[in-house]
Amino acid sequence: MWSSSGDNIHLLVTSRDLTMIGSLFEEDTRLDIRATDEDINAYIAIKLSRGRLSRHIRGRDDLHDAILTGVAKKAKGIFLLAGLHMDLLAQTTNPKILREVPGKLPEMMTSAYDRTLARVDNQGVYDRDLAYRVYSWVAFPKRPLTVLELRYALAVGPGTKALEPDNLFDGDLLGSVCAGLVITESAFGQEKGPIMGFVRKRRLSASSTHTR
Repeated sequence: MWSSSGDNIHLLVTSRDLTMIGSLFEEDTRLDIRATDEDINAYIAIKLSRGRLSRHIRGRDDLHDAILTGVAKKAKGIFLLAGLHMDLLAQTTNPKILREVPGKLPEMMTSAYDRTLARVDNQGVYDRDLAYRVYSWVAFPKRPLTVLELRYALAVGPGTKALEPDNLFDGDLLGSVCAGLVITESAFGQEKGPIMGFVRKRRLSASSTHTR
């Protein structure tokens, strides 16, 4: 919080914990806002109740508690980090692997991004290329895009003269190929809702994005 009593100006700046931004406000009042342990635990519990993870932990309260404790400890109150970790755990193929992974999870956001992008790169060629096309649109827009706008944008390219309905991508697919780095609301039928993108621009090289 920065204020100027002479001009009666009060400025509140909110940001992720980025060194570049924090250095601009070193002498100003700072308030760190993080999710509570209860919120993080509730989020992890919901993720554990779905899909493959629910089958891995069925009848295994000790495994459920170990995952809950391990992921919450690594996330350190950051929902995005918890989400990336849970997306990775959802790829495990048996309870033994699931039990071993939490101890290897990174505690730094940068490492989590790198690991997630590595998973994206290891997808099939079509999923990988689609993911990076989505990243380029979400990371570099003049304003946040809606799911519907993104679907239309991805459906056109050089030489396109008319929109072909068969060339539209499913909204759920756009979120899944991005491995948690992009969240869409299409699953809730809200194609006009905003897209939340967590891709760091500096991690998208010119060679991996598509020129528009």
